[in-house]
Amino acid sequence: MLDKPKELYEQTRLLGKGPGEDIARQAAAEIVSAGTGLICDIGAGEGRFSLLLSNRTVIDFDLSLALLKLGRELNSDPVKPAVVGRLSQIPFRKGRFPWLVVLSVLENYPKTTVIIFLSNVLELLIPGGKLVASFRGGASLRMRYREIRAGKKSIQFRFNARKWLTTLNGEFQGYVIPLLPKPHGWRKLIGTPADARALLIVERLI
Repeated sequence: MLDKPKELYEQTRLLGKGPGEDIARQAAAEIVSAGTGLICDIGAGEGRFSLLLSNRTVIDFDLSLALLKLGRELNSDPVKPAVVGRLSQIPFRKGRFPWLVVLSVLENYPKTTVIIFLSNVLELLIPGGKLVASFRGGASLRMRYREIRAGKKSIQFRFNARKWLTTLNGEFQGYVIPLLPKPHGWRKLIGTPADARALLIVERLI
C-alpha cells in the first residue's frame, strides 16, 4: 500500500519538517516559476510549496484533510484549490498537467512502490510537461535509515533516481540536480545523512 493509516500520517506530517526540505522546496519553486500553466502538488500537506508561487494556480493534493485545511489558513486565498485523495488512486485524468510537484514523498516508501507511483504520475503530464520531485540523494546514500521524531521511529528510504532514469522510454527524459549531497547539522555528528537531498526532473517529450 502506498498510503499510511490516516492517524499515523497526520501525526508524522504535523511534527515538523527536516532542515533539507525548505531547500528542496525553494529549488523546486524556482524551476516551476520559470514556466507557465497549472501545477499539481502531490503530497502537498499544508501547502507550503504553493505559498512560494502565489501568482500561479496550484492544486494541492493530499491524503489529509486536516493538513489541507491548515493550508487554507496559511494561504490568504479563500478559494485555493485542494483535493483529498490517496496517492495510490490519484483522481486526475491522463495528460492533464504541465507541471507536477512531488516533494518529501518518495523517501517514505520502498523502491518498488516508488517506481509504480512515478510511472502513474508521469501519465498525468501533457507533452512538454515536467515532473519536479525531491528525494534523499547523494552518492552512496541509498540505504534506509531510522531517525527519531518526538520519541517515535520513522523509516525513511533511499531512491536511486539516476538508475531509474535509465529505464525510461523515449517518451520521457530526465536528470538529477543535487542539493545537499552531504550530511548537515546534528545528523552529521551521528553519521546519518538524513539531510541529503536532490531534485529529480522528468519531462514528457511526446
